[in-house]
Amino acid sequence: VFVACKKEVIYPLAESITLDEVSVTLPVGESQTLYYTILPEAVGDTATVYFSSADESIATVSEWGSVTGVREGHTTVTATVHGKSASAEIEVTKAVIKKFTLTYNGQPLPEVLDIPYGDNSISIDITDVKPSHVDLDGMTVSSKDKSIAEAKRDGKQVVITPKGEGET
Repeated sequence: VFVACKKEVIYPLAESITLDEVSVTLPVGESQTLYYTILPEAVGDTATVYFSSADESIATVSEWGSVTGVREGHTTVTATVHGKSASAEIEVTKAVIKKFTLTYNGQPLPEVLDIPYGDNSISIDITDVKPSHVDLDGMTVSSKDKSIAEAKRDGKQVVITPKGEGET
């Protein structure tokens, strides 16, 4: 008969957990990782930290602490280990256009675009919008001198209607 004995390993419990951010603002569709610190430090090597969002319709959080904005609003993300927790307030804002390109007939819009006036309207395409999920509803276009040309946005296009001679 063989008997084997194994020494039971007892891991220390966390005394505290803190997050690197207590308040985060991020646009819809963007992500930010929350980093944590566990004390005593030795616990961090053996413990599993669980992340949760109070309202996943506002922001989700991965098992590694990456928070992603889903829709505008506020929620709380909590990290928990051994019954200890830390939270961060998350504000998700409307996504903002960071970049876009205007093209005419498939080419980048030139600095000067000659348009004969009359009943002719032209359409300039709004392309390469970044971030790609951004809503263009907040984008407005205008003409500095409406007696020369009128401009309006129609979906992903800018429609320019010449009204008279001149530059605007």
